[in-house]
Amino acid sequence: MFRFSRFLRPLYIAALGLALSAGCGPRGEPVEPVSVEETGGPVAPVEIEGASIALAPLDPAAPVVPTAENGWPQFRGPNRNGVALGTNPPTEWRADKNVMWATDVPGRGNSSPVVDDGRIFLTTADEAANTQSLLAYDLATGDPLWQKQTAAGRLPKGGMHRESSHAATTPAVGGGAVFVTNLHDDAVWASAWSVEGEKLWGEVKLGAFRPQFGYAASPVLYGSVVIVSADNVGPGFLVALDRESGDVRWRTPRDAQISFNTPLLATLNGRDTLIVAGNDKLDAYDPTDGSLMWSVPGLTATVSGSAVAGVVDVGGESRSIVIASGGYPGSETLAVFPPAAGETEPTVAWRDEGKAYVPSPLLVDGLAFVTHDDGRTWCFDAATGEIAWRTRLSKPQFRPSAVAVGTGDDLRVLQPSTPGITTVYRVTSRGFEKLAENQLGDECYASPAVIGDTLLIRSASGYGANRQDRLYRIAAD
Repeated sequence: MFRFSRFLRPLYIAALGLALSAGCGPRGEPVEPVSVEETGGPVAPVEIEGASIALAPLDPAAPVVPTAENGWPQFRGPNRNGVALGTNPPTEWRADKNVMWATDVPGRGNSSPVVDDGRIFLTTADEAANTQSLLAYDLATGDPLWQKQTAAGRLPKGGMHRESSHAATTPAVGGGAVFVTNLHDDAVWASAWSVEGEKLWGEVKLGAFRPQFGYAASPVLYGSVVIVSADNVGPGFLVALDRESGDVRWRTPRDAQISFNTPLLATLNGRDTLIVAGNDKLDAYDPTDGSLMWSVPGLTATVSGSAVAGVVDVGGESRSIVIASGGYPGSETLAVFPPAAGETEPTVAWRDEGKAYVPSPLLVDGLAFVTHDDGRTWCFDAATGEIAWRTRLSKPQFRPSAVAVGTGDDLRVLQPSTPGITTVYRVTSRGFEKLAENQLGDECYASPAVIGDTLLIRSASGYGANRQDRLYRIAAD
């Protein structure tokens, strides 16, 4: 017997809970590649020593502590993977406990907050007015600093679900500028703004985009460029823009397939690498010119969560590893050893049929944590794929990506859920140890930001016309 929920629920979930804008708009024109030979040569590799944290790739061997000075410059933070060790925010909070301040946010959005030099930036949208905006707040007080309209165009309307948002992509901030991407008028666009709210350039049309479930991949910074991923059936593409001018430095076509993950930038075995999951593979690109470095078949067609990278011990030897998990219609968590010195091809470390659907995985202290939308959670040995434990978190659904915090032996995972409840549990291979469940608001799609011993959480109270987005800073009373 045909059941609506059985057959359509996977498609419903694949919307990320971020930007469901289903529709069968006009198919976009093929995206033309742009070579660095046409634009002045390859992007200069980032010199880690002395480089701005926001502009440098993740160095798995030397993670950054997200202090107020280092900030939280882009989706998943300065390490680009949700890891915020060396911090000690509260384990418990609620509306009347450990809240430093709370401020209302206009419009509606599912994007996460980013932080730079005492300012918080996030995006929002006014669907009735067909506008998308960038907001700035004071980190110390939560006071609004400014609001700038970044786009006023035709937003995707067809099939919009209550979980949808036209402000799903998280901005990136670095080098004195904030970078924003928007989907409207059947294309993806980008703009740059000073931290004081002055437009620097844009909007620049990056390429046609045919949405099925909206657009959610956030921009990432790399040295002199900002890199944007736009997987769609139009078909998709990767593009690097000059941070100062918005000019295209390179553009690489991708397959005609929807995916939603934000690319991961990491230095793996001494080589800067841009990791993108989806299209039934895990791809690694050279961020200096957009060329494909290596590819591993696996995962599934649509992948929502971003990949993570770290260093694991293999037979007494430290090795870089990349882990991705997803998605629809298949189900796989894939771990890959990138090519080491003298090697040209990666090696599959392990595969498992368990998966994160929308939340990105976490890799911390040699353990990989993967949470499905329905709360099923696995703790893997990151090097071998052996399952240390598994459980089911209460209070599903789970859309936001988790962060890891703590110091010494007191390491914790903070996993928010869509109903606004964050489960806090211990980083350990000895078994699941829940420490707290914390409620803020009625709905949450954004991932937390960590600044020192404090958290920033975007959630919403109420539903429909009574919904109010709100931003909280969590700190010990």
